[in-house]
Amino acid sequence: METKQKRVLFIIDHIGVGGVQEFILNYIKVIKEHKVTIISLFGNDVYSKKIEEAGGEVIFLSKLNYGYFNIITFRAFWAFREYLRDNISSFDIINIKLFAAFLYSSILKLYKFDNVFAGLDCNDKNLPIPIKIIFFLFANKYSRFYLRRERWQEYRYLRIKNDRLMPTKLFVTKRFSEKPFVFNHSYNIISIGRFIEQKGFMDVVKLFSILNKYSRRDMGLYIIGDGPYKQKVEDYISKNKINNVYLLGWVSNVDDYIIPSDMIIKMAKDEGVNSVVRESLLIGKTVVSTLEREECKFLSDNGILFKIDRNNLDESAKYIAELINSGISEETQKRIKCFSSELWGDELVKKIYL
Repeated sequence: METKQKRVLFIIDHIGVGGVQEFILNYIKVIKEHKVTIISLFGNDVYSKKIEEAGGEVIFLSKLNYGYFNIITFRAFWAFREYLRDNISSFDIINIKLFAAFLYSSILKLYKFDNVFAGLDCNDKNLPIPIKIIFFLFANKYSRFYLRRERWQEYRYLRIKNDRLMPTKLFVTKRFSEKPFVFNHSYNIISIGRFIEQKGFMDVVKLFSILNKYSRRDMGLYIIGDGPYKQKVEDYISKNKINNVYLLGWVSNVDDYIIPSDMIIKMAKDEGVNSVVRESLLIGKTVVSTLEREECKFLSDNGILFKIDRNNLDESAKYIAELINSGISEETQKRIKCFSSELWGDELVKKIYL
């Protein structure tokens, strides 16, 4: 007898580039036992086509751009309240992702329902004080609250009881591109994330400008993402006349850039192994990163992740130049793939959400 699919709802701020959006897409692909609907409070869109192709349903509650002004004016809130009034009873599980979704859901007291779960996907240092206060007030009211296990200690101030705290486990994205992007240079480096100060893109640009002094290669740096800090980085590039740096904003398919790239760089502050790093390693890419957490140090000690230091950009640039000039052998690439595949897989993750 065929088991009926559970109906699962994800409430999300926007469908743009980010770890949460990638998580939801992978959730749909892996957990076929669930029928997934995503409601997006705001109209920013990158992933909806992929989500629908994977079998998910996408509903936009407004055409407004995602941003603090539109969040605090509550223009999307009323559409959200109306949608829940008419549809909340039709879902077996409801997951709340990102800040605006958490704020609006908490105001509507969704934490009173045992099948409504919330969580945090970033580290504590990435949250402004007003947002921390909102999570402090409401996080402990939900029947389940999801956090990466290594972040449980830093979020202990949320006062979440142990029986309600759940580990966030991440799926593996199978990176594939039918139309890889054609880069402008012979060696191409990419960095991906939301343009906020904590992602360290200013450090990435500074490091790249120094790197040009030490490497013989014709190189380009491509940063994928958008956000409030982008203009400051653009101004720095212009003021210092740094060539061959491209701020691409959001792109429709990140895979088209990851697959043909030569190196991935991560300098996010106090951020461990994110989805871009993990999935780049799984396909054998060269990944250079600051070692912000123990998981990064573990990979570096095993020769899987290549260490750089934001406090010593000159030495880091010399080290990267050596990697670029000498190249990574096929044997090293194979070892990176094998080591990574033993660390990350979907079956253990699937059990958490079933």
